[in-house]
Amino acid sequence: MRIPLHVLAGIGIAASSLSAQASQRYSISGSDAAIYNLAGAVKVGPAAGTAVVVDVTRGGRDAAQLKVDTGAIGDRQTVRVIYPDDDLVYRAGQARGNWNTSLDVRDDGTFGDEERHGRRHGEAGGRRVRISGGGSGTEAWADLVIGVPKGQRIAVYLAVGKVTATNVNGDLRVDVSAADVTSQGSQGSLAVDAGSGDVRVSSAQGTLDLDTGSGNVAVSRSQGDDLRVDTGSGNVDLDGVRVRTLSIDTGSGDVTADSLYGDDLKFDTGSGDVRVGVVASATPSSIDIQTGSGTATVALPPGFGGNVVLDTGSGEIDLGGIAVTVSRLENDHIEGRIGTGTGRLHVETGSGDVRLKKS
Repeated sequence: MRIPLHVLAGIGIAASSLSAQASQRYSISGSDAAIYNLAGAVKVGPAAGTAVVVDVTRGGRDAAQLKVDTGAIGDRQTVRVIYPDDDLVYRAGQARGNWNTSLDVRDDGTFGDEERHGRRHGEAGGRRVRISGGGSGTEAWADLVIGVPKGQRIAVYLAVGKVTATNVNGDLRVDVSAADVTSQGSQGSLAVDAGSGDVRVSSAQGTLDLDTGSGNVAVSRSQGDDLRVDTGSGNVDLDGVRVRTLSIDTGSGDVTADSLYGDDLKFDTGSGDVRVGVVASATPSSIDIQTGSGTATVALPPGFGGNVVLDTGSGEIDLGGIAVTVSRLENDHIEGRIGTGTGRLHVETGSGDVRLKKS
């Protein structure tokens, strides 16, 4: 059968139209914005002008079933990718394989920000959605490219996939259920909350608040007033960090801080070694290290001076050639003073050695 030319032309136009719809742009204005997407790769970067721009590219066999809604929810302007089913399949990128994650999703496509909906933590409301790397279900996801104007406040919510942020200048919050988050060159405040996944931050300027239930956290070549890291299980690695206050809390995992510059430094791990190296030009006012199980090693700068308390439930104490004027000495406990400064050094291990070194 011969198909008329005008019919072929019509088919071509329809196919072209569908292809064009695979990537769509949305623009929202206002000083506070939020983006919601259950599955996909999200890239966040700078944008000119005053509006947040979101390019949405649908993927998967059932991509055409995805809908995108915009508009204000509470005091925030939003872009929301709406998924039609409670059982989703995400086969793209590193997410392939035998895995699944579940979360509560409201009818408007929002999730993960319970406090804004008058609910306590864990009371999300909505329907239960399961996302897996294979099997049956609606196979669809959306990759997003988000352009953020300077000084913008924006929150990005993603269930599974990955988030990459580059050179964002503003107030950025990233909330993921199971995804890796990478940020480079941020200016302003950066907050990351990950149920599971690694968090990597480099060349940041501003306040950092990084929280992951399970996953490693790495921060390098960054500076700002405050840095807080909280992980249920995972290693924490800091390199070339300069902050006023530092708080590291991990349930289990090693903590390593090299070339560290700060005033108030706190490290707490349930189990894991802690190694802290303070740069020679720094004179922190307080260093507090506690580990339930693990060795604590501190490299002190030449200018450090102040009161010292070193305690180990089961382990040895090594002063590493640092002169300490001892006021109390026991097998597993030393109190004393280094130099004439006003600083404070407190190191306590439940089981493990305490070691001092010269930086």
